[in-house]
Amino acid sequence: MAKRRGNGEGTITKRSDGRYMGQISFKDPVTGKTKRKTVYGKTQKEAMEKLNKIKYEIQTGVFNVSDNITFEAWALTWLKEYKKNSLKKGTYTMYCANFNNHVFHYIGKVKLKDLQPHHLQSLYNRLLDNGRKGSSRSNQTGLSPTTIKRIHIPIGSCLKQAVRNGLINRNVGFVVEVPKQIKHEINPLTKEEIQQFLEYAKLDRLYGAFLLECGTGLRRGELAALKWKNIDFDNSTLQVKQSLVVRYDMNATEEGRKATTLEFDSPKTEKSKRTIPIPQPIMVELRKHKARQSEEKLRVGKYYNDNDLVFCNIDGSPLHPATITTKFKSILKKAGLKDARFHDLRHSFATLLLEMNEHPKVVQELLGHSSITTTLDIYSHVSLDKKEEAVQKLNTVFK
Repeated sequence: MAKRRGNGEGTITKRSDGRYMGQISFKDPVTGKTKRKTVYGKTQKEAMEKLNKIKYEIQTGVFNVSDNITFEAWALTWLKEYKKNSLKKGTYTMYCANFNNHVFHYIGKVKLKDLQPHHLQSLYNRLLDNGRKGSSRSNQTGLSPTTIKRIHIPIGSCLKQAVRNGLINRNVGFVVEVPKQIKHEINPLTKEEIQQFLEYAKLDRLYGAFLLECGTGLRRGELAALKWKNIDFDNSTLQVKQSLVVRYDMNATEEGRKATTLEFDSPKTEKSKRTIPIPQPIMVELRKHKARQSEEKLRVGKYYNDNDLVFCNIDGSPLHPATITTKFKSILKKAGLKDARFHDLRHSFATLLLEMNEHPKVVQELLGHSSITTTLDIYSHVSLDKKEEAVQKLNTVFK
């Protein structure tokens, strides 16, 4: 007959073989599920001592209740319970996608308690050598050191929380060598290249979007999320209020369920919420674009999804940010220009202003950087002509 004890104290039962069995229930801090631990003793006293020891370890956080949990299981729990509601949607999506695409395949099935530095080091080396999916075996390409760092940061944070929860004794992410970051020079388009690009873009439905980008330097997500109510036609300004982000669904296993969805989120930082003046020629084009959009709305009729977006699909639904990039690269090719990222239009906007002797503080405010240090670090380059012009000012000193 079982000896009853208080709630959380456990029970002790004498078995048919003469031994005593002690059992205690507890909640797994990882899964949240109730589990039961069983101990045995030759005497009732021995079983009770073992039971009390486990009870004390559970109460003090020493007892590891999840010996068999894998890194993947813990990472999914960490993402859902600790990060989903504390990270910006874009950052959370990046974490989920990186874990799913690059991490779980290599170390997901390793037990959390068995994870060692060499597991992470091997993972980063593999990703650096041939980590990019979709490349052929004979032409494999690796991830950049910057991307690997973006993978390492959440892994380290995930393991740090596991230490806090008493699931592991140390964070092995502290002792691995992450590939050294290489600072690449930005690749802005020249004034002539921008003019050539826009000339070819005139025939595209998104001409207004590319023109506005060249004149304001918006982030791609900010451009895709811009609404008409945030454009002041009387004062020729726009307000950045939100950003369109791609959200990754880690649980998209059901048939027909999309792995990614588009969602509106707050801008990247508080400084990103800003008011930007719009050049008058661009305001003229925006009015034309609004008129064309109204015609599209009439043609689509009741099937139009009116989100008040300045740039959207023909049915009014949000443009996927990747669609904007695809269009951009297609026009670049038609114009016979060098390949570039859509983000390089933002760099071009800032570079042209700085080369026209605009104060860096003004450029920082227009770009929405959190500090002027960021602006100066990114745009530390200036053209050779500007360097020579600066040095020529010293002529009077040495004359």
